[in-house]
Amino acid sequence: MHGANVFPAVADVAETLSGLAFEVVDTWSAPADASTRWDEIGHRVDDEIERRHGADQGYAAWAEDRRQLAELIDQRTVLATTLVSRRRSP
Repeated sequence: MHGANVFPAVADVAETLSGLAFEVVDTWSAPADASTRWDEIGHRVDDEIERRHGADQGYAAWAEDRRQLAELIDQRTVLATTLVSRRRSP
């Protein structure tokens, strides 16, 4: 089934964590142009997924979702952000 992706704001995730008795102790957002040693591995994985599943019914929708997500990241509309949290003491 194909559906919309949801990208909550960092503040909303922090608020949800707070409601679950966690406190956010640090956040970090990756730059849009961040490149890592995993990039090549990711491309190889993508190629293998296409090789194995390119003819599958849902592949085109999945590939389009990935393309749109990459565009949103490039535009800095969506940021890859890490939240570090810990459970509050009772």
